[in-house]
Amino acid sequence: MKKIFYWCPFITEVATVKAVINSCKGLIKYNKNYKPYIINCFGEFDQFKDKIYQDKIEIINLTSNNFIKKISSQGFLLSRIKYIIIFLISFRKLQILIKEENPDFFIAHLITSLPLILFKINNFKTKLILRISGLPKFNLFRYYLWKACSNNINIITTPTEGTYLNILKLNLFKKEKLITLEDPIINTNEIFLKRKLNIKNEYLKKDEYIVAIGRLTEQKNFTLLINFFKTIEKEEINTNLIIIGTGEQKEKLKQIIKKLNLEKRVLLFGYQDNVFKFLFNCKLFILSSKWEDPGFVLIEAAVCRSLILSSDCPNGPKEFLKNGMGGYLFKNDNLIDLIEKYKIFQKDDSFSKRQKKISSLKKSRTYTVFNHTSKLSSILDKLN
Repeated sequence: MKKIFYWCPFITEVATVKAVINSCKGLIKYNKNYKPYIINCFGEFDQFKDKIYQDKIEIINLTSNNFIKKISSQGFLLSRIKYIIIFLISFRKLQILIKEENPDFFIAHLITSLPLILFKINNFKTKLILRISGLPKFNLFRYYLWKACSNNINIITTPTEGTYLNILKLNLFKKEKLITLEDPIINTNEIFLKRKLNIKNEYLKKDEYIVAIGRLTEQKNFTLLINFFKTIEKEEINTNLIIIGTGEQKEKLKQIIKKLNLEKRVLLFGYQDNVFKFLFNCKLFILSSKWEDPGFVLIEAAVCRSLILSSDCPNGPKEFLKNGMGGYLFKNDNLIDLIEKYKIFQKDDSFSKRQKKISSLKKSRTYTVFNHTSKLSSILDKLN
């Protein structure tokens, strides 16, 4: 049985974490030739230990420096300082781990600079897979690091065709090393069970609320969404807007809601363990993000048969919604166009809406754990 190490150190919970756990779970369930391990760099995976052990995934604890978790990640500067500390503390320990354990494959998701440099300066027998988790922002350091390490990377996977084409244009890697590998987002049985649970809230009557889900960050662009709702509130007297998630912009969004006198119409629901019941019963799901690749909650909304209104941001929503066949698309960060597309949604007949639901539901099947495992297994088999 061949060993696969997953590297995904994170300082704030992101969708990639779920993808890593599901990828391991898929290999355990559908392919007995590979044994996955998650490297718990500084205790960041401790919060998921119950689920990880339940899924029979093994964890490798790299360091005992749990104090890293206590360092603030708020703001650009503090987060970069934390990344540097993780890099320095983990460098030697990860090098020793790879040499001693000699895994067959190493899949790098986040803070990829560390394994890239290690594979560049060491003659590891392990095959390196660079997993691009979203459309990367290129600075000079990342560009030249990837270029310098390109020969040491065996395969580069991208989550969408759009990102694949963007990376291909950069001429950093040989074309034969690039491949699209969709994230393992959908566990159908779990979603079908959770979406049928009742919502006990007076503000959330079936088909009478709009829902948005995501971390309360600049990326998710909830400020635009709240301003949009202000323009429609008088017409939509029976419709409320709920935003599910936590993040650094919580107080800012509260202030905007208060300033616009929307305290009883726009509700911040915080973290919810089960988002599927909210998606299943909503009037409309809106993705207002400035960038996504493709956006996990977008796909979960499709599985829950929600009608979808999304920004056409780079790089995944437009691809997933097939340029509007699977939902409504508005121009990225454009309030006027968002309002216009909402009006089109209102006027559309039930048949057109049903066709959009069917289209996005069919597309969502690409992101099942089984489909991801099948494609990943094929990649690993070819590298053997």
